[in-house]
Amino acid sequence: MWHRKYVILFAVTYYAIYLVICNFIQPFTWFRYADTLHVAGAWLNLVVLIVPAILAVGLLALRESKRAGDGLTPSLPRDKWINKMVWRNSTRSNEIIKALSEKESSVVLRMPGLPFDRVRLTFSDKPDLRYDRQIKPILQRSLEIWKVQNSTRAQELDNEEWGLQVRLEKAEYSHKHGYYQLELSPTKYLYYLSIQARLWHKDLRKVRDYSFVNALRFATTHERPILPNQFAIHMAIVSADKKVMIRKRSDETMLFTGSWESSIGEFMHGPKQTECPHFIGDSQPDFLLFLKNSLKEEINYDVCSPSEFYFYGLAVEYRTLAPKLLVIWLSRDNMSTLMEKWREARDPAIEVSSLALNPKDLHDAFLLKDRPSWTPSSKIVTLYAATHGMSKEQKAAFLEEFQGD
Repeated sequence: MWHRKYVILFAVTYYAIYLVICNFIQPFTWFRYADTLHVAGAWLNLVVLIVPAILAVGLLALRESKRAGDGLTPSLPRDKWINKMVWRNSTRSNEIIKALSEKESSVVLRMPGLPFDRVRLTFSDKPDLRYDRQIKPILQRSLEIWKVQNSTRAQELDNEEWGLQVRLEKAEYSHKHGYYQLELSPTKYLYYLSIQARLWHKDLRKVRDYSFVNALRFATTHERPILPNQFAIHMAIVSADKKVMIRKRSDETMLFTGSWESSIGEFMHGPKQTECPHFIGDSQPDFLLFLKNSLKEEINYDVCSPSEFYFYGLAVEYRTLAPKLLVIWLSRDNMSTLMEKWREARDPAIEVSSLALNPKDLHDAFLLKDRPSWTPSSKIVTLYAATHGMSKEQKAAFLEEFQGD
């Protein structure tokens, strides 16, 4: 794909070569010798001068149309080269991302098929951990601008009680006990909506530059995340007949409108949320309750046990730099049963379908030129689901067949 600077460089080089030929090698141009040059020759020179300009403008317009029409966000983020390099480096060593040539999501903390009891949640409601006590000045300025532009919605969200939402504060591995501990803290949806969900937007370019590296590394360096984020999962629902449920997002969703996603994504509710709770009491997050209620809410199904869930890491989306915990649920039911359950739910998805977890079907869905758009992490979590339980050799063979010719 052509980049703007390469198109401009091409046009400038073309004109420079043309002028050198005209003025030194064959010294005539239509504008200097119009009185002696044949009319056809003048028109020929005019065409030669205009064609590269039309070509350059056309290529730029094509690129911009692809940037705006990919179904994920109205336009791509404009990152500095150093941040682009950091992003590329974060995706190079992951065999799943490499097989997909994935550019929309990166796994920043690996959990290679860990069972349920190897990932635990804690919650702290200390006042100094509330996000309004941690927000950086540059983010606060962006928040205030958004509040002015969206005063009614801002007032509504600002009046929400602390504890309805939670953010991922820290991720640590306990070598002593052999499990990952994810620490949560209170936040409000106001911060996510006004900053994180708009991080691809040109108005937040300075915020994005400021927080980019931290968003990719806080989970492995024990830093506090700069961005507000909200703790969320991206769960692949795998049936007993080796299919994964896929859903087409509603046209009314704010992000990734009309794109397909692998099964479900869900924010965790805080301790003050009483409808579809994810906490026990005011302070104890219940991971199993969160996973079960997510399934209940999205596909009207909650008959599951801890042994059916596996974790594959923390992914970060490129557009929003938002973290998502990758989860696989191995259902004991066939896809036909799960689809019947979904039809009974109040899911706003436009359409629901399934995808067989074999190399050919996944290749056609993810790698063909005319493939549909997918939400960030969907392809990654699906390939993790497809290769779950495989040996290193089996996984390599599966990915090689998936990539095809």
